[in-house]
Amino acid sequence: QEIDDKSVADCVEALIGAYLLKSGPKGAIMFMKWFGLNVTDENFKLSDDHWMDTTFSAISKCIPDETDADKLVAELYRKGQMSKFETILGYKFREKSNLVKAFTHSSYYYNTVTGCYQRFEFLGDAILDYLITRYIYEDNHKFDPGELTDLRQALVHNEFFGCLAVKYNFHKYLKHLSPDVFSAITHFEQKFIGHENDLIYGKFLIVTSTTTEYNEEVEIPKILGDIFESVAAAIYLDSGFSLDAVWKVYYKFFEPLLIRFSENIPKSPSRQLYESDARQETKTKFENATVNEGGIVSVTVHTHGIKVEGFGKNKRFARQDAARKAVIALKKLNKLYTIKSKEVDISISR
Repeated sequence: QEIDDKSVADCVEALIGAYLLKSGPKGAIMFMKWFGLNVTDENFKLSDDHWMDTTFSAISKCIPDETDADKLVAELYRKGQMSKFETILGYKFREKSNLVKAFTHSSYYYNTVTGCYQRFEFLGDAILDYLITRYIYEDNHKFDPGELTDLRQALVHNEFFGCLAVKYNFHKYLKHLSPDVFSAITHFEQKFIGHENDLIYGKFLIVTSTTTEYNEEVEIPKILGDIFESVAAAIYLDSGFSLDAVWKVYYKFFEPLLIRFSENIPKSPSRQLYESDARQETKTKFENATVNEGGIVSVTVHTHGIKVEGFGKNKRFARQDAARKAVIALKKLNKLYTIKSKEVDISISR
């Protein structure tokens, strides 16, 4: 019997996961070293208390040991009113430079000490990915592999983090000198207020009450998700590499949607249509996009005997809008008619 490479790789990953669950990070790293995966420096010392040896602290390398540097960090912390943000987090930073760096954009040249948040963002993304994945894996619902994948995809991505960043006012502490950044964040914040629950499969939509109205999809600035991730990294480093410290802070931000999504795992509308096709031997077809007056793009989808038109600022958004409206329409029609009823025209007029 032949076994493909991916199956072997999946087994190795599963073994690492088993060691992580039963023996903790230390056990997982020891297994990986035994397996020949040298994931640590040769001078790395395994510890029960930390993921990594504290000699690897990024902060100790990027902040010079000078009184002037300490004074500048203290001034940036004070002027940025970072103590108020610590209240939001429920976490007090021991090293204030961690928090200052987490909110420093590359355009903010007044901060000459810590550098920008980009390295923190990279680390924070991995931390949140791991914490959320482990949480849903150990959830009492005991999701099957497909459900785990769907739930993780709905919870772990930049746009979702960006919405949470605005909801909990992370963006108000960002330090930058970029007009483009200011404009993008301001535009999104204005649209977001009053529509905090209109987050559909990682997209922010100002959703109207019926499927026959235009639904505006608002672009979520990537920088918002970035700072949400960078703060997670700052807490991780500041707490002595404690994942528990990060989760204790971030769980309250995730909890409402963890509960909501666990009860009803979100899937993209397009995927719902194609899965329905497989169950009912139908075929969903999207027509070519057309550009209407005013530059608005429209896409029509034919599925399960209905025709629905969606709109957006580009083809991707219009296609998503059409698929979402089709799903809603099919759910309504299924209560009144059979799925295979004759084609109903639900074309949208703006």
